[in-house]
Amino acid sequence: VGLSSGTSGNRGLFLVSEKERLHWCGTVLARVLPKAPWRRQKIAFFLRANSSLYETVKSKTLQFVFFDLLEDIDILQKKLRAFQPDVLVAPPSMLQMLVGICNPTKVISVAETLHTPDKKRLEEAYKQPIHQVYQCTEGFLAFTCKCGTLHINEDLIYLEKEYLDSQSFVPIITDLFRTTQPIIRYRLDDILVEKKEPCKCGCSFQAIERIEGRCDDLLYVKMPEGKTKPVFPDFICRKIIESSSDIPVFSHICFTKS
Repeated sequence: VGLSSGTSGNRGLFLVSEKERLHWCGTVLARVLPKAPWRRQKIAFFLRANSSLYETVKSKTLQFVFFDLLEDIDILQKKLRAFQPDVLVAPPSMLQMLVGICNPTKVISVAETLHTPDKKRLEEAYKQPIHQVYQCTEGFLAFTCKCGTLHINEDLIYLEKEYLDSQSFVPIITDLFRTTQPIIRYRLDDILVEKKEPCKCGCSFQAIERIEGRCDDLLYVKMPEGKTKPVFPDFICRKIIESSSDIPVFSHICFTKS
């Protein structure tokens, strides 16, 4: 039994069997670890809730430490400085607060939407690509390949698309393996933007240009002809606010030396 972190606004319980837990663990380790799982590595995991599912990755060679986001930031930074992980996993808003604390081999963004401007700033700060893991109560949905592209795990889930325009869609997923808590044609409240060109890595899984945000981030504007048109958060942030000389722009992320 696990508890979701509630990043979508709705917290809930999820169930997995021992077999499903081990299957999840093997898939995550194969697609996320920078080195082979039998090589010694330390993983620092920042989230609002831990679970036995995440703890599954622990082994004789993999040291996994959970950092509770509800703790004071000074305490978290002190613990991380002492731990010095090989893999740093955290929401983008927390990643910016951890710059300079450690020197990980791989940095993975989770839980929150990683906006393009923030991704660029984080990559400059950490001096390496920022990877993403698209994981939620409904399963391990996507991972970043070696070329930096987010791919849907189409060997784990069946993906259907509810298009909002020619490129943006709401995913409807069916898990191909879970039976303890079946996920069948479950409509998420996320908005994904598909990548039209095939990824250079050669993976045939659906490539994602970016995760746009949540459906409740959408604004529906009434057009002169009476129709309603969705306005995406990226358009408001990037196209309207940043293009206006009358609005002072403060980055989502402000780096400070620790």
